[in-house]
Amino acid sequence: TVIETAESEDGLFNVTVSFDFDRCAGITQYTLFASKPADGQTPSCSIQVEFLVAGFCIYSQDAADDTKVVRTGKTGANPDVFTTLVNSVLQQPEYAFKAYFQYLDGSNSTLSVPAQPSIGGINPMFYDRTQLIDYSALKCSMDGAQYNGAQVNLDEDCGVGFSVNSVDGEFPGVYFGVRFNQYINGRIVTVFEWSTFTDSDPEFQGEIYETFMEMVISGPAPPVVFLIEPEGPFRSTGGEITTLYFLNTVQTDIISLRVNDQYDYTPGSFVFLDDGARVQNFTVSPGNGT
Repeated sequence: TVIETAESEDGLFNVTVSFDFDRCAGITQYTLFASKPADGQTPSCSIQVEFLVAGFCIYSQDAADDTKVVRTGKTGANPDVFTTLVNSVLQQPEYAFKAYFQYLDGSNSTLSVPAQPSIGGINPMFYDRTQLIDYSALKCSMDGAQYNGAQVNLDEDCGVGFSVNSVDGEFPGVYFGVRFNQYINGRIVTVFEWSTFTDSDPEFQGEIYETFMEMVISGPAPPVVFLIEPEGPFRSTGGEITTLYFLNTVQTDIISLRVNDQYDYTPGSFVFLDDGARVQNFTVSPGNGT
């Protein structure tokens, strides 16, 4: 907070208080005391203001010192933007964060499973390096994740989600899980749109609640083959064509490349797709085996 005072001609003071919130949700109270000039200690009057910041935030919390780092609403060079290395994702593609929900009626998500509005009504939208996270709106619900006391389990094709389940009969609060696709680097921004969040409050009806979370996977990503079609089986005499799909390769023709001595590179056959994938034809070599 920042407090500024200005004295008027009749000896009265106007007090201006500016507040800087940490981009999280919740309820907080602020009390301003005015003291008697005689001793500067005895309060002569006070005023209290309560702030209800509705919405939700996603944050990390250090188990050692309980430090909380808010991840939502941060972008660019802000040190609170979640960042990890490609090599770390190769070892651990799934990450768990805590989440706090503050509703317009004054209730929050710490004491019980959130009821209304449903967290399942949140619609995630992805921008920039969208290949980092898979999410199918047809298969997934944002409240479909399951926290098991150590990590957040996500269904297939559901790369993000909130957990609202109990663990051993106790509600641990809401957790947010992310599963990154491996061998991909870059920046991805997830925008959370929650159109039903304000439905129960006449003052805010019609307004759509939005927040966002930026995540960065840094470091060079190694080349990888993520699709072969057809995969075989092939004739032992060779000569058939199969197509390999690569990520993280140079955008020039390859002079020499062999795969397990089973496939010969077909010169001049490569193309690049809009998502950066390299598509390359190979001729199956004669022989037997797998």
